[in-house]
Amino acid sequence: MFLMVALLLLALAGADPTIPPQLAGCYTVADAVAARADVDAALDRAVGSIFFALRPFAKGTLAEHGLADVLLVDVDGDIAAVTVGSRPRLASRLDRATNVNASDGPATVTARVVAGSLVQTARRKEGVRTVTLTPTLTGVSLRLVLTSPELQTPLDYTVAYRRSAQECKPTTSMPKQGQ
Repeated sequence: MFLMVALLLLALAGADPTIPPQLAGCYTVADAVAARADVDAALDRAVGSIFFALRPFAKGTLAEHGLADVLLVDVDGDIAAVTVGSRPRLASRLDRATNVNASDGPATVTARVVAGSLVQTARRKEGVRTVTLTPTLTGVSLRLVLTSPELQTPLDYTVAYRRSAQECKPTTSMPKQGQ
């Protein structure tokens, strides 16, 4: 009975049971000029409600979540590892919380697949960072949403990435199945 209810809830939530293998790969920004303008506008919106004297500091802090030139996605069965630019590589099992001690602090990372998109969420005491990767004809679309108690308006932007001809290597190894 429990299994039937769980499967029904999974179907109603629109979650898919597997990570799309076509997401795996190395990607570069499709249109750097347009992407930079979109990300800068999103940064301005996110800090817009902060006291004007503190905005430059807040924008500088948020800039680490800004435009990344390279995106690396590794898929190994039910494990997804996403590296966005120079940010720490976050790996997690599908539909299971993974505690990670990244270089920028501890986080609980989850991954799920919804309507063919990989949604990876990292929860920290400072806030929640959600990266949604959607396959496109030439690569992936990345949507980043960063929420924090410090922000009245979340940082929210979308950037198109194209599959890169060059090979990217992950900086750390994938967790083994069963870990």
